[in-house]
Amino acid sequence: MKDYQVSFNTFVEDNNLRYSGLGIGLVLEGELSLMLNHEMSTIRPGELFILNHKALIECHNQSALTVMVQLEQSFIKKYVHDFNHFQYVLSSNTEAQDHLKNIIARMGINAIRHEQNEALMNDQLSLSLLQHSMQSFEKLKTQSINEGEARVEQIVQFIDSHYDEVLSLEILSDALNLSPTYISKLFSKSMDMGLHQYINHVRLQHAKEDLVNTDLSMTDIAMNNGFLNTSSFSRAFKQYEHCSPSSYRANYQQEIAPINKPYEVHDKYLIHLLSDYLSHEQSFLEPMNMDKRIHRMQLNAPTVKLRPFKHIVQIGDLKNVLIGSYQEQLLASKDEITLERILVTDIIGSQIITSDVQTDEKIPHSHKYYQVDACIDFLVKHQIGLTVTVKPTIAFEAYKSAFKDLYQHIAMRLMHGKDLNLKLYFKQIPPRQIEILLDIVQHYFKDLKIDVFVELDGARRTDFEALKAFEASIDLFVFDANQNDLVDFDSMSDAGFQKAKNLILNKTNDLIAQMKQSGIVKPLALLNWNTLTGNTMLTNGEYFRGGIIFEQFIQLNQMIDYIGYWLNYDLHMSQCVTNHDYLNSIELFHQYHGKRPAYFTSFLFQKLRGEILFQNKECLITGHADHFQVVVFDAVHYNPHLTLHEHLNRSVYHEAVIKDLLPSTYRVKHYTLDKEHGALYKVWQAFNTSQGIDRESIAYINRISYPKFEVEERIVTQDLNLQLMMQTNAIHLFDVKRMR
Repeated sequence: MKDYQVSFNTFVEDNNLRYSGLGIGLVLEGELSLMLNHEMSTIRPGELFILNHKALIECHNQSALTVMVQLEQSFIKKYVHDFNHFQYVLSSNTEAQDHLKNIIARMGINAIRHEQNEALMNDQLSLSLLQHSMQSFEKLKTQSINEGEARVEQIVQFIDSHYDEVLSLEILSDALNLSPTYISKLFSKSMDMGLHQYINHVRLQHAKEDLVNTDLSMTDIAMNNGFLNTSSFSRAFKQYEHCSPSSYRANYQQEIAPINKPYEVHDKYLIHLLSDYLSHEQSFLEPMNMDKRIHRMQLNAPTVKLRPFKHIVQIGDLKNVLIGSYQEQLLASKDEITLERILVTDIIGSQIITSDVQTDEKIPHSHKYYQVDACIDFLVKHQIGLTVTVKPTIAFEAYKSAFKDLYQHIAMRLMHGKDLNLKLYFKQIPPRQIEILLDIVQHYFKDLKIDVFVELDGARRTDFEALKAFEASIDLFVFDANQNDLVDFDSMSDAGFQKAKNLILNKTNDLIAQMKQSGIVKPLALLNWNTLTGNTMLTNGEYFRGGIIFEQFIQLNQMIDYIGYWLNYDLHMSQCVTNHDYLNSIELFHQYHGKRPAYFTSFLFQKLRGEILFQNKECLITGHADHFQVVVFDAVHYNPHLTLHEHLNRSVYHEAVIKDLLPSTYRVKHYTLDKEHGALYKVWQAFNTSQGIDRESIAYINRISYPKFEVEERIVTQDLNLQLMMQTNAIHLFDVKRMR
């Protein structure tokens, strides 16, 4: 068995139990009534309780919600050799109790979250729990161990070591050189239970682990744990657990083995309760919690060149181009993340086209397309491309007439030598209608290209054969991929989140395979997409995802040309019909022009240049020997509902060693994007009030919500060592340039 067990709601009402090891529990909600060694105790929310080794326990009230850490006797005796000589009671020292609550809460949270390092962290925490327990618990007066108690301890240890073998009074008698009658009477008197009852108890504890953690048959589990056959196993199981082994497995077995929670409690609610006991002062845990990773890298011969992404940004109605604040956002995006074009909804039928003016003038002084003209002038001036969605919502003949009128006007309106980078975007429109409209617009824009949406799922899956009629005009295939579509947020299971993390890559590979099979191969644009996030405003904001987005960029770099975003929160929300619609894409800006982490992730990715010189799962080096970029990032996919408390964020020490550089002085720029630097939501919440945020606060928030930036000169004789502290899903980028 493991050195410790973490469980929730361990007790079964009216069930007598002889405890093994040392248990330290915390009541989270309700009251717990326990009979301990024939004395009644009532434990209230926020109170700790101790279960001593060999204590007789009877539960009289199972309505309480508790978390329990059971330290196994064999584990304790590695460090506390006289453990069995004492009974332990809680100290009245509140600081010591707070330390214990902190450790228990952390172990409970780790057990719920199923993080990759959960087992290691809890192994470390269990040792810390033992250390603080031994330091803070008061010990009852030393009990001299008489010969009988020593014999009982021998019997218990023998059973614990040989539970999976045939055991009987005769076998114990031979092994311990004691008479069967003496063993039976001594054990029953000391343990308040029969020898056979204790053997079954030990075997069933191991069998329950096998039921939950393995797919072994009932026969194998029975035989592996010392039962003669499945009948005796099933009979004993029902007697002590009040259900059949198969029912127990059905209730508690998941893809990731669950902790023991006999009645349904949402994990996010448990996280909420446990978080109240997390201490802000963690210095006594830091040496054990601190992970450390060293990356040794060398500038290798380049094998592939990193491709900079082009960005297409959705803004809804073309009329939004006329809003000054949105213009500022577009220009910032063009300057810092290489925005190439915007995508707008269909101009025909939108409010940007005004009604015809009733006038006696031969030519009206005001034209119905004057706002369209103003938008195009801005885009042409700043060399931002325009992609217009084509989506007829009226009878096709009427739409065709309006379509011809609009694009004739745009063609005639453009000044000589001032080209508009114009494209049309067709989504879920019959191929024949695409051909007709394409013929019309190419009469005025002879080299105009179109983007075509590709449906990869379900009955509406795109027929590539139907696209061959206008294959030469297709510039891009556009597709969507939202990891959140695969997740049931109500289930609280991490399994769905683990499956969803590869959705974008899988869909991209699927589309590439379809293109090759059809013979139509075009560049790709990932338009509406999202990484794993929360399905509420709180979880979406709290769940920092910079490193996950960066990981997607690296995986997709040689496969996709365009990455899509929404310009800002307000424009995105204006197009959402349901709450789930908000999960379908990512914005660059929040309200009041604050830049979101996705913006800064793209900003950092654009700083990578040239050839890839080194790459592994956590690191990337690009550039050349005299000027290169080193990226170290964290990408952890897990249920955002289980990460709402800021103290759950881990910090990992990383050291990146770039070997065998030319001896010289190097300028090193260090960019840090994490929850403390560049995560707008945390700062926003800190300044928010019930009456909103005033202008001074907004300006301050936007000034400080940036990645951390540091510059230094380093003298390098051979190796360059870069140290950093990595928060969850953070990105660290070092720009290293040799000074000649």
